[in-house]
Amino acid sequence: MVDTHFEGATCAVVQAEMLARIAGEQLWEDPHNGGSYKVISASMDRMEAERRTGDGKYLDKMVFHFTETFNGGCEVKGCSQSQVFSLMDFSTNFCNLHNLYCGSMDGCPIASTDLVYKERSHTTLYNWGGMNKRTCLGKSTDSLRGAAASEQAAQQA
Repeated sequence: MVDTHFEGATCAVVQAEMLARIAGEQLWEDPHNGGSYKVISASMDRMEAERRTGDGKYLDKMVFHFTETFNGGCEVKGCSQSQVFSLMDFSTNFCNLHNLYCGSMDGCPIASTDLVYKERSHTTLYNWGGMNKRTCLGKSTDSLRGAAASEQAAQQA
């Protein structure tokens, strides 16, 4: 589960960006292994969606709840659930949610609105998923270790 607060953006603006990404507007593509999203239902305060992995093998379902805040911002609570048993999901369920609203502050591609936010992730009893934002951009932990080692070697030279 992810609890995200958007300052300076109404829930209509946040949801419009999420829907634009799902629709592939401005050539937006899912940076997490090229998955595809589909809206199941959407209203002003709730959206249900699903994401299929790039290879088409796996399906995850998501739900988002949108609440306007007193200062003109938006609070979004989202949950993603793999449709197969998954104990360690390597940030997949987090990325399913995060990639629909993340902005340039995390290096994410946007469709129309660069959102500013603070997010907290919570794991559940049966899902010990990670919260690795770099994985959400298609960068594996191993490649990050390799890049860090290369950078360290260059600094020592």
